[in-house]
Amino acid sequence: METKIIRMWNVSFNYYYLRVLALASAIVAKAVILDFELDMGAIPEDSTASTRMYNTNLLSASLQFNASSNTIYIPKKTFFLEHGVYASFVQNSTIQIDGVLKFVRSNNEKTILNEYGMVVPCIFIEDSHGITLTSSASYTSSDRGIIDGGGQSWWGVPFWGYAQLGENRPNLFVTNRTKDMLIENVIFLDSPMYTLQISDTNGLLIRHISIVARRTDEYGHDIIDLSAFNTDGIDVSGHNVHIHDVDIWNQDDCIAVKDNMFGVSSNMTFERIYASGLGLVIGSIGGSTVKNITFRDSIVYNSLKGIYLKFRVSKYDDHKHGLIEDILFENITIQEPTQFGIWIGPAQQSISSNVCKAHPCSLCWPMTPFASCLGNKFSQFKNITLRNVQIINPKGSPGVILADESNPIDGITFDSVAVINNLTNVGVSESFHSLFLGLYQPVHDRYIPIFFLIIFFTLFILLLFGLLSCYFRARKKSHQIDGSCCSRRDDGLDNEEYGTNGKSFLFQKKHIIFVFLVVFILFWLHWSLLMYAKLKDENQYFKCSGVKNGIATGTSWPVPSCFEDQTSSTNLSHLHRISNEVVFMFVEGMLIFSFLIILTTIKNECHSTAQNHPYSSLSRNNVKNLRPLYKIEKTASGQRQRKYTEDVL
Repeated sequence: METKIIRMWNVSFNYYYLRVLALASAIVAKAVILDFELDMGAIPEDSTASTRMYNTNLLSASLQFNASSNTIYIPKKTFFLEHGVYASFVQNSTIQIDGVLKFVRSNNEKTILNEYGMVVPCIFIEDSHGITLTSSASYTSSDRGIIDGGGQSWWGVPFWGYAQLGENRPNLFVTNRTKDMLIENVIFLDSPMYTLQISDTNGLLIRHISIVARRTDEYGHDIIDLSAFNTDGIDVSGHNVHIHDVDIWNQDDCIAVKDNMFGVSSNMTFERIYASGLGLVIGSIGGSTVKNITFRDSIVYNSLKGIYLKFRVSKYDDHKHGLIEDILFENITIQEPTQFGIWIGPAQQSISSNVCKAHPCSLCWPMTPFASCLGNKFSQFKNITLRNVQIINPKGSPGVILADESNPIDGITFDSVAVINNLTNVGVSESFHSLFLGLYQPVHDRYIPIFFLIIFFTLFILLLFGLLSCYFRARKKSHQIDGSCCSRRDDGLDNEEYGTNGKSFLFQKKHIIFVFLVVFILFWLHWSLLMYAKLKDENQYFKCSGVKNGIATGTSWPVPSCFEDQTSSTNLSHLHRISNEVVFMFVEGMLIFSFLIILTTIKNECHSTAQNHPYSSLSRNNVKNLRPLYKIEKTASGQRQRKYTEDVL
């Protein structure tokens, strides 16, 4: 069979001319391997803006017009691109990545959004079937192909970068309305936002891939790493999905079953998932149905949450009835969760400028007074089963189970869901890197040193300002003219100390503010200690309400307070611990004792001030008639002089 190969060496070719040539080639070429560099003319190892745009348009045309029934081969080189690769109606195509597709943030910020106001993904494929995204290397090999989103340039300086862009960042790999798709043996690195967003799929298999999005090389999720907001691992909706043997280390939902805007998300199985981020997630779900979902044989390591099922409330989903039913989590190990091992309830989120407003559960809950977390009145959980789930060495309460009393969780079973403390050698730390193969990728985030430099410079400026302020205040005081018309008296009495109207120490304005400030701080500490004690109490679930037909069986411990206890064992912690309630009562007693000491000190100071006041024996009316002994006037030459006046009682 005659095969026609396109060779485009001139990078100045017009993109539309390229499309015409590619389309002509697609008509004649059948079942061939097209080298992205040699056959298609891509330019490797060049990060200039013109080359990035050329490679981007070239890959789009290659996928659109040459990929069907063929293989697009990315050789072992680095090809720089910009977000905006697009293809549709691709059929029976293989994309083999042995090199690196590295996306670089465009210098033209206008290209972030398309004409519909939506963020343009790095790669977007829709209305296609039979696509295979793969690499020639195996899962354990260090030579797997990489799709690098260059997330650091989008995350920017921690927190400041998010304040600049918000969610106007491209997703890394997006598909919509696809069938029979396979993704394997590829590393997805540092997505600006969502890594894999697979919407309305039917027949999806993902295996042997690694997803990594982190800012430091620490094996945790500190405040610096978490500034890479919204870097979801795999967000999937549709039917007939099987995802197994993948490792994910990110700063948001690791795997999340999402709303299917075109119907129901159902029949999904997730096996041997090794995750660290925000856990194994179903949601957030608005006004759609998710059912028949299974997670099994997986490990969640050092994650913020472990198992996370959530309904959201937004202006688009208000009063819509969502449903999550027939869900199974089986043989799941959650090691050292930093927040909650299990969360079944409303989504902790904000959809307004007030980050502490509940929609339906506040991001500030529970550590902020008056912040609320409410169950969803319109959506419901049904037939939820957790079986053989271990929460090992949690850093706080096992979790939250919360629904609205008018629309409770209907049927939830905890079968051998247990908290186990002080358990070592659980198998994660020993084979850590063999589970999270993606962590072998080096971390190079140039914005982290900038962040710490800004912090250091800010602290230095504040310290310098404080020292200069103290210096000039002391200098001003030493050169101040003794006395003024209202502030000081010739007999040494200081009206600022005693008050021009003879008011006592307690009732001066600054001390009233001080007392209120002390009361406020003590109230805040009281609330924080109360919440902290509950959050750190692994002996009980932090909150359990809105549950109908909740049952705990097997070796489940602790048993949620709103469940029926049918367990065979009541304690698996094997620890002799001091009760958190006793510790809390002791600390709270110390706070009350400190408050009493402060009040006593203020009272004694007031009494001492009143006793030592030279005019303490005067009547109130006489004190009002006190007059200054002198006033300051300027002479004709402009000099200041003291003019004495009669001291009248």
